[in-house]
Amino acid sequence: MEDIIAISHRYSLGDGPGQELVVASPEDVIAQKLFWFQLGDRVSERQWQDALGVLKVGGTRLDLDYLQRVSAMLGVAELLAGAAREAGLDLHKNQASD
Repeated sequence: MEDIIAISHRYSLGDGPGQELVVASPEDVIAQKLFWFQLGDRVSERQWQDALGVLKVGGTRLDLDYLQRVSAMLGVAELLAGAAREAGLDLHKNQASD
């Protein structure tokens, strides 16, 4: 299931066939960093700081609904909530219009 999600949110860069570079979305990077942080017994400062950095840089430009869905599927929704708070990002801000 993770592969299907990542495929739907990946970015392709390049001028044509054979010159394409596929990169993960910032949302997928955040979710994966939090997943690895959890797998490492929540002690890897690097994984945590990487996730925070992408959250801070992406801010409100991130697809927060998608990020929350992926984080829930990976079992890191609680970590995402904490990281978002620490990054000064309100995950529920855009949900009022739903």
